[in-house]
Amino acid sequence: MTTRGLKETDFEVIAGFVDRAVGIAQQVSKNKFADFKATLGDDVTQVSGLESLKKEVTDFSLSFPAVGFSVDEMKFKD
Repeated sequence: MTTRGLKETDFEVIAGFVDRAVGIAQQVSKNKFADFKATLGDDVTQVSGLESLKKEVTDFSLSFPAVGFSVDEMKFKD
């Protein structure tokens, strides 16, 4: 991640994302992974906070350059 230019404060943001993800997982926790996946289902918007976390993580990661290729060469630029 440091090759993409992340600084200490960026890692604090990432730690916050991980903490929120763990909290969401605890909200829907089940004894078996299959039950956990069944609770999540195909529609992640049913799990409170998951869709907003996904958007924040995506926006955050897109604010840093990709290493090893240019955006112009990407097949899927969005």
